[in-house]
Amino acid sequence: MDGLSISLEIFIGLTSGIVSALGVWFKLKSTVEIQKIMLDNVEHDINLVNDRITRLKNTVEANREKNEGSLTELKKEINEMEIRIIKAIHEISNK
Repeated sequence: MDGLSISLEIFIGLTSGIVSALGVWFKLKSTVEIQKIMLDNVEHDINLVNDRITRLKNTVEANREKNEGSLTELKKEINEMEIRIIKAIHEISNK
């Protein structure tokens, strides 16, 4: 009876240990899966942000080129206007 009691205690201890180990394993497995999903979501968000930044850079560069062209045209028109004003002043002063 004493040997049976020890065998029963060992069986209960082993069974309890195995059940606990399986519980920990499933818990860790689900935690790892959740973290993998979170990492995938973060990577996706980072890719979206990088795409937005690239589009914004392109838009800013295009606007900068347009502004440079507009400023060049504006300076050219102002210079032409100054020349016309100077010519008009000379014509008025010569009369």
